[in-house]
Amino acid sequence: MGGRQRCGVLIVRLPSILLFAVQFYHGTTEGDEACQAAMNSKSEVWLHYSGGPSRYNGRDWFDSEWRNDLDATQARIHSEEVATGCHIAGGRTWEIGLSLGTTATNFTVCAPGICNASEASSIVGYAFVVEAVMSQGSSRYRQLPWAEEDLVHLKLTTLREFVTWSSLPLDFMIVGVNGCGSTSLFRNLLLHPQLVWTTDFLDMSFWDRSFLPSADYAKELANLKASSKPGGPVLLGGANPLCWQSSFVMAPVTLMPHLKVIVILADPVRIFEKFAWYESEEARADPPLPETAWWKVARRIRDTEGGVFARKINEIRANYRGRLIVVHQSSFRDNPRKAYRLLTAKLGIEDFSPDYVVRRHNTWFMNSVTAFCKNQSMLRRIRRLFEADYQVTLEALQESGWPLMSEIIERRSHCTTTNWECGTAYTQKSRAWEDLSGGLLAVSDGRVVVEGSHQERLVEACASLGGLAWHVKVNHSRLDREGHISVCAPAACGQMEVAEGVTHHVLRSTENPNKLERLFEGLRKEDLTYVFIEVKAKITSIGRP
Repeated sequence: MGGRQRCGVLIVRLPSILLFAVQFYHGTTEGDEACQAAMNSKSEVWLHYSGGPSRYNGRDWFDSEWRNDLDATQARIHSEEVATGCHIAGGRTWEIGLSLGTTATNFTVCAPGICNASEASSIVGYAFVVEAVMSQGSSRYRQLPWAEEDLVHLKLTTLREFVTWSSLPLDFMIVGVNGCGSTSLFRNLLLHPQLVWTTDFLDMSFWDRSFLPSADYAKELANLKASSKPGGPVLLGGANPLCWQSSFVMAPVTLMPHLKVIVILADPVRIFEKFAWYESEEARADPPLPETAWWKVARRIRDTEGGVFARKINEIRANYRGRLIVVHQSSFRDNPRKAYRLLTAKLGIEDFSPDYVVRRHNTWFMNSVTAFCKNQSMLRRIRRLFEADYQVTLEALQESGWPLMSEIIERRSHCTTTNWECGTAYTQKSRAWEDLSGGLLAVSDGRVVVEGSHQERLVEACASLGGLAWHVKVNHSRLDREGHISVCAPAACGQMEVAEGVTHHVLRSTENPNKLERLFEGLRKEDLTYVFIEVKAKITSIGRP
């Protein structure tokens, strides 16, 4: 019996199943008749593109292995192909969720374009479920966990429209690498007048369990782009520097051939130390790790991950050739205006205005928590271990036409480009430096004024520890607010280390949790990514309010 006839006959032969349809089918209208007629005219087509899984239901979401689950990645790609076929046939793709007791399932159906949500579920969804249940054992339809007698008890739990990834109006995406300056890159681009963004940061839409994006999300992006300021071309971008780690998350990027992909890289040894500190208790050991322990961590990362980022970046280079923009952290550190001029040109937009001040955000105070750079023999061994990462960096930058800085070619690590003596001195007396820092400042008649009598002898107390007192301005870019604080730092620290290291540690300090809130009432430490720190001057004298 043909599919078209069968769909109609089942409704007559199995009247008990009608109760299932009644749950989300309320009467017959002219629109219903039009949808039913469209369904009957090409029922084989609609049922052919129906029944696929709609979301990932595999490993625990917090298990890192799901990120590169090849079956889930392929299912996401296949869902795009099926939804595209449905669209070409004149249909729309819907997600339907059904449950019975503790058993639930979600799947997609392809309904005629004329059908609305309730019609898609009650006519096409109903027809598919009946066919699937009555065809158990057939390879033609997806197996559903119910028998015929269960159908009258099913409950509709999910009903929403899907679209294809390729239809989203995104123009570019920052996909990595976390820890390489991605926050600063995003925060500066956020202020460009020709760019609009999906979120403030960490766009999680690609991380959703669903294999396809919702129509509501597509409309949201379209509205964002349409509501942008007039005056020249406007691009819509997203950012999540964790995307590069997951083939499942990167699958939508593969399915959007118009999307430009931005990756920022940095010195592999620098990133190794940071990753090791965040992910390994051994790297945070006190006293510092012996060379054998660091080597053990480095070998594990090389053997299991193929390097710090080499294997994944090679995959990205192969998949997104021609639309991949690879940049390097050192360019934005040493010559930020030139770096942003080159990046904006690659995006096809104008450069920042001449008076724009490039800012650095969410910096990490190298060597304030490990003694990594003290061991030069270990440093040389680990640099050789990650040679593949250095080579990939060079090749990827050359392919993107990005200038090669001397430190990249010479394999110079952060240990030779930052002041690790400052970090060591800070670590030895971190609590003391933090206790003498964070006092609220004002400027009156050209003099720095400290609020609170306990801070009046700041300069002398800081000097007795072997440090210098600094006047630091802290600006919160999102709220457009600023404040002034005093910071006591080791004398070995220069202005850059005070801005990018000591002040961040003072504001993040768990022993002094209220310092950021005192500066910006109601804010939390998580808001520090919005903070721009500017060191004004050394404090040589203190005045009273």
